[in-house]
Amino acid sequence: MVVAFDSETVLFRPGVMAPELVCVSFMSPGEEPRLLHADDSQTLPLVRSWLEGHELLVGHHVPYDLAVLCAKWPELVSSVFAKLDRDEITDTRLRQMLLDIAAGEFRGYLRKFDKAVCEVHEDCDPEACGEATVKKSARWMPYNYDLDAVAYRATGKHLDKDTWRLRYGEFLHTPLHEWPEGARTYPLEDARATLDVFLKQEEHAQYIPDQFRQARAAWALHLTSVWGLRTHAPGVDKLEQETLAALAAIEGDLKTAGLVRENGSRNVKVARALMVQVCQQLGRPVRLTAKGQVSLDSDACEASEYDLLEDYAELAALKAVLAKDIPVLRAGTAYPVHTSFGMAASGRTTSSKPNVQNFRRR
Repeated sequence: MVVAFDSETVLFRPGVMAPELVCVSFMSPGEEPRLLHADDSQTLPLVRSWLEGHELLVGHHVPYDLAVLCAKWPELVSSVFAKLDRDEITDTRLRQMLLDIAAGEFRGYLRKFDKAVCEVHEDCDPEACGEATVKKSARWMPYNYDLDAVAYRATGKHLDKDTWRLRYGEFLHTPLHEWPEGARTYPLEDARATLDVFLKQEEHAQYIPDQFRQARAAWALHLTSVWGLRTHAPGVDKLEQETLAALAAIEGDLKTAGLVRENGSRNVKVARALMVQVCQQLGRPVRLTAKGQVSLDSDACEASEYDLLEDYAELAALKAVLAKDIPVLRAGTAYPVHTSFGMAASGRTTSSKPNVQNFRRR
């Protein structure tokens, strides 16, 4: 038996990354989704029966929901660990990542096509110009791994993630019959979508034999994130100085090549022209963004295997460390830092908001 479930909670906040549980929605194949308020006397016995029984428990980013349940009812902690050890909990978000890695499409794929280009005339219509040539291009089609994006890939239907998702704190102790209809429908559709995604993924389950080990690893990492970490001010200062030094080491060459202006801003026009030139020399398609522009993201620059373009992407990453990660890490001297752990195409872990591992150094 399979039970797909989801939880709605009060908003998380510093020091409280497993916030107060408001409701639990769930669905099994052949049944309609159901919803129980956390205050309902049936909710704890039902959740305990899932954990102590042998149903396959399925969630999307399930470590978050498990942590919320354990924070609400600490007596469930040992049961969660035991069920994970029995290979009876899996995560549709992780499964999709693993399937995409197996297909060579983690975070997206290149859709290749031929594009008419005129290099003789300015502002002409390449489709109508006799001087135009056809060159290979490719558009990067990104994949996201939130429930709406994964459910759309599985069913072709989008979920409403804007109206109620952040408002469940309003209903913390309000009985379900007093909720607006939309507030009741939202979690039911999340449970339905999670089950739909799981069943679609089952068609390719042979490619994810380690899904349960990955679920256990994700649980351990999430607990680390929930607990948080504290930072040491001198260590943050050192990281900032190392990042500034790494930035200085590549900025000079980028300015000389015209990829970066003297004021430190990036010259996107020159970078795009260089990307096109490099791809043509290598006989590779030019990656395009969703809007048809030459892509200069980190994946495209690294795929070029061209030092200046790799440094161009590195420049943006180093500046992001200074602008985003350093301030959060500095605040970690007073409040816990709750990073978000993820997965890379290689299978290794990633860390973001802020990054607490694999810092970019030259």
